[in-house]
Amino acid sequence: MKTTQSRRQFIQSVVGTAGACKLVTLMPHAAFAAGEAPKRLLCVFHPMGYLDNSFWPTGDGADFTLGETQQALNPHKSKLLYVDGLLNSGRAYWEPRWGALGLETDNEHGSGMCGVFTGSWIDKSHGYAASASIDQAVANAVYAKTPTPFKSIALALGAANGSHGNAFYVGAGNPAKPMTSPNQAYDTLFAKLQVQAPGAMPDNSAFLKSKMEKQRVIDNARAEFKAVCARIGSAEKAMCDAHLEGINQLESRLKSLSPVSSAGCSKPSVPGALSDPQASIRAQMDVIKSAFSCDLSRVATLQIGGADGGIDVAGFANQHATTHATGPGASSGVLSDHKKWDAWWASQWSYLLTQLDSVKEGNGTLLDNTLIVFGSDTTTGQSIPEDQGAHNFYRFPLWLAGGSNFAFKTGRRVKLATPPPATRVNAKWRYHNSLLVSVGRAFGLDMNTFGTWDQGKGPIAELT
Repeated sequence: MKTTQSRRQFIQSVVGTAGACKLVTLMPHAAFAAGEAPKRLLCVFHPMGYLDNSFWPTGDGADFTLGETQQALNPHKSKLLYVDGLLNSGRAYWEPRWGALGLETDNEHGSGMCGVFTGSWIDKSHGYAASASIDQAVANAVYAKTPTPFKSIALALGAANGSHGNAFYVGAGNPAKPMTSPNQAYDTLFAKLQVQAPGAMPDNSAFLKSKMEKQRVIDNARAEFKAVCARIGSAEKAMCDAHLEGINQLESRLKSLSPVSSAGCSKPSVPGALSDPQASIRAQMDVIKSAFSCDLSRVATLQIGGADGGIDVAGFANQHATTHATGPGASSGVLSDHKKWDAWWASQWSYLLTQLDSVKEGNGTLLDNTLIVFGSDTTTGQSIPEDQGAHNFYRFPLWLAGGSNFAFKTGRRVKLATPPPATRVNAKWRYHNSLLVSVGRAFGLDMNTFGTWDQGKGPIAELT
């Protein structure tokens, strides 16, 4: 009786959709054949944007030159994609028509941060973004098709709470709960993970034993359900048949599984004590590289700082104060400090791209199979005469890297048409929601709008 009851409890816990997914995530993933590597998404946030004149490339299409402060990214130029001419839709905060409706309750920091990956305003009823971010929309779709141990992975450093501290959202008013240190991320993802050393002969005994045990569970579940189904009325028969079909599908998936190939899959170094921001940032990037290469998840986010800063680097002026001081007539010292920060961020992104590009996978690299979306809360304008100075949303630096095996052609600058100065109003700009729609479509999502600010202009056609 105890054994039977235990099996019944197990059946009750797995027969539903959510329960079935719990069982599936315990099953090892098959090796990736050439050309069949997974599609992945990584969204990265950092505060304050850039000094726009020295950030944006010059030239057009594939014939472009990286901006003055972005030279650290030159080794990866062929895998970068810049979309110049977007307006962060949070700029609509300044439009009287939105303020009159009471749709926005924060300043440009909050509206920029909450909206950069959600494309939404802040709902004043709870003080957070009014919808999920694009990473979660993609994660839900990818996980439904191929469950992984983690549907998505959220990492952060120097972040706070509230509208100025959260860039990524599971749903309206529900910010993601990130792992806020490399050590926490390592312990959660890798402390108990067993991986095979590259080149070693695989030991499949544990895999085969686990597969046999799971088959016994499925056989027992099927037998008990058939016995129950034989005694119930016709009203419950459809539900019983659905549960049996779910068990049959689990069995089919189990039979199709092969032992994991761990080539390229390795744990990151144990982070240890990290007091330097750069070391912490790069340790989190190492976690993402290993999590993706080991197929622990296919979607991740990395948030560095919040809308008001959050990262202090020795020998650097305060980033928030520097951006505030940058406007018409800014001193050469302030401009130099701003450029120093911008170049420092570029060096962090170069490290990330180098790490992902070092993992060979399928018909390319981990970077070729990972679309990275870099975003921020505001930027510092110099190129638009009537909108110079700190905390601007014009020519917004939402840019891309990687993903060339499935998403967009990289190694180019796409210059969007922007209104002439005399006619500039927000409605004439291309809201950044269009880029979020393009990202969703790259992962097979059937969408034409994304976020509450969306003007309904669809994806960015120039990316295809």
